[in-house]
Amino acid sequence: MNQSSVLLKVSRLNKSYEKRKILENISLEVMSGESVVLMGPSGSGKTTLFRLITGLELPDSGEIYLENRLVSSPKISIPPFQRNLGVVFQSPALWPHMDVLSNILFATQKKDTPAGIHEFVDLVIDEMEIRPLLKAYPSRLSGGEARRVSIARALASRPRLMLMDEPLTNLDSTLKDKMLEMIKRVTQEFETTLIYITHDDTEARYVSDKCYRLNNGVLTLESTGF
Repeated sequence: MNQSSVLLKVSRLNKSYEKRKILENISLEVMSGESVVLMGPSGSGKTTLFRLITGLELPDSGEIYLENRLVSSPKISIPPFQRNLGVVFQSPALWPHMDVLSNILFATQKKDTPAGIHEFVDLVIDEMEIRPLLKAYPSRLSGGEARRVSIARALASRPRLMLMDEPLTNLDSTLKDKMLEMIKRVTQEFETTLIYITHDDTEARYVSDKCYRLNNGVLTLESTGF
């Protein structure tokens, strides 16, 4: 793992909704190539921090930097599609009118798409074991298949940073174990920095280099080197 540079820096971040403080003075650094887990109970602020990093919301105060570039502050917001992020939500959120291949390729249709991206997408499709599904539509996919497609779509543009917000919710234990192995393998193989949000200790231990816990809006480092 290359830890020579800070990929993501969150500095003194605060966020409230209707006078209720959700995040309080959050600071975090994620190194290039690292896998970081954010844990905490429901309502602890995990998804709010996720939305702030992705650019779906603005902080009340504080700053977020990606590769030393200021992307979020109370007055500055670089749009999500300009942050070079791969994002996986709790729901697969696939376009229902597109087949699997079109869903995946949609993420590559940007002016700054790297050269050779289609060869990379081929690798992602094989790693996520979805080649037989490419002509299928989301309504015909099982829960596990839809999750694999959503991860492939997030990886397709070769993002520097991948964020996953409880991506294995409601999967049975056998399927969850297989998906965890896939996630760990592909992020390591493609040298993708990962932020993984969960409340599940097993998931945290499997994928993380570092584990942070959010509780009542306060972030603490819980463990390293799982």
